[in-house]
Amino acid sequence: LSSLAPDFALEVAQRGTYDTQVEMGLVSNDKITNNPALYLDLGEGKQYYKIEISDPMIGSKKYRLIKSDENNVVFDETDSDGYFEPSNIPQKLVDSFSGKLEASEIATFFDEVNDLDIETNEFTKFVPIILDVKNHWYQDLDFKDCYEYTGTSDTNYMKYNISSNDSEMLQKAADTIYVEETSANGSIKQIAEPKVVGEPGEWIKGLIDNNKYYKYDGTGKSDKKSKINFADTAVDAIAMLEQIQGEDSQDIIRMFKELMASYNIYFEEAQGTEMKKDLFSKVIKNYSGTLLADGDDCVYKANIPPTQKGFDEDLVVQAPAKGKITYKTEDSVCIEFTEKNKDYYKYTIFISGFKVNDDVHTGQTVKEGTELGKTIRQDLKLVLRDENGAIVKNEYKATVGNNDIDQESQEQSEEDENVGKKDVRVPKRNPKYTKKEIKEIFEKYGNGRVGQNLKQHAEDFYKLQEKYGVDPLFAAAVTIIEQSA
Repeated sequence: LSSLAPDFALEVAQRGTYDTQVEMGLVSNDKITNNPALYLDLGEGKQYYKIEISDPMIGSKKYRLIKSDENNVVFDETDSDGYFEPSNIPQKLVDSFSGKLEASEIATFFDEVNDLDIETNEFTKFVPIILDVKNHWYQDLDFKDCYEYTGTSDTNYMKYNISSNDSEMLQKAADTIYVEETSANGSIKQIAEPKVVGEPGEWIKGLIDNNKYYKYDGTGKSDKKSKINFADTAVDAIAMLEQIQGEDSQDIIRMFKELMASYNIYFEEAQGTEMKKDLFSKVIKNYSGTLLADGDDCVYKANIPPTQKGFDEDLVVQAPAKGKITYKTEDSVCIEFTEKNKDYYKYTIFISGFKVNDDVHTGQTVKEGTELGKTIRQDLKLVLRDENGAIVKNEYKATVGNNDIDQESQEQSEEDENVGKKDVRVPKRNPKYTKKEIKEIFEKYGNGRVGQNLKQHAEDFYKLQEKYGVDPLFAAAVTIIEQSA
């Protein structure tokens, strides 16, 4: 839509509607076993138990109960393995059937429960998985080697459906009878990201490069058809995508940025956005991952494996800057920033989705790094508002680079024999890295020690790429080598 060419937008939409193919697989789970179980309170709260009956051919008939963790239940009236005779039912077991069965009926009830014919062949369970994606608007995907069975057997319990054909004894204690369904295969999980097939963007770049379209600017249709040019509208596309809920929008933003980069169009965070993300990055102490914006760019998620949901537990949540707590609940706080010399003076940050410490209170003064609480296994919600109460949105600036290297950089390259034939420069006026990205990369270098020294000069390395077109990471590498003699 940001192309201002409806016919182009329609072709892309039709690609997804009619041409894109998602091949699915159904993994059968035919190793399903169903066994009767009892749901009883034997003094430790209600739990599930299986009945085990000894072989009467090798001794007198005895019974015992097995917990769901496969441990035997031992009572005062049982032997060391948990077995008891029909004439000596444990008192706790008698109490659990109070009002339903007499003590003399329990052994017979156990026999009838174990003899229940529970159907196992009426259905087969399937787990759906994606095998591949073809004819996608940007990139085709192959999910080979992305799945595996993980964990132990998956066990579920369902209430037994008593019928009029069942015995009177079964019907009297029907509310204690359950069906234990065990899947021997465990669970299938996605453990890796899919592989990209072919050249990303090949189809849509073909549309852009080889076709002309009528443009609509809000007042009417253009007189002539022309090629698509995102130079003036790419930022609008990013702004629209930022408002879409869900992880899909983040993937589309990444694809769109890659597509624009192939046309020498790059995005840089506006000053307010850079400030906001810098504050957000400090909320979790020593967090080395990436925070992913979601929807209206205030719900932040950990950059985590596909099998995990939410942050790891017990990470320290801290105040990102000096301020005063104006609001507190069990899982959220609001802080008003109070440093007058900062751009975010009188801004407020709302942090929710974590366990707040008991000693945190409204009116409390905090500084950067003051502990507020610990993460739980869910995403954080972070909202930054300005002094007027408006949410600070993510905003970007687009820069259109050129491939002309300035004369000074060219001469410097020719003089430096160590560079060889590898061109480490980036186009002028087209920064390859933002200041924030450079800081983050430097901070991680050398396990944080050398990186901290480099981070202090991130501004200087950033200016190198603007003024001379030099890759800042290459310049930093040369600096490190020279300093180490």
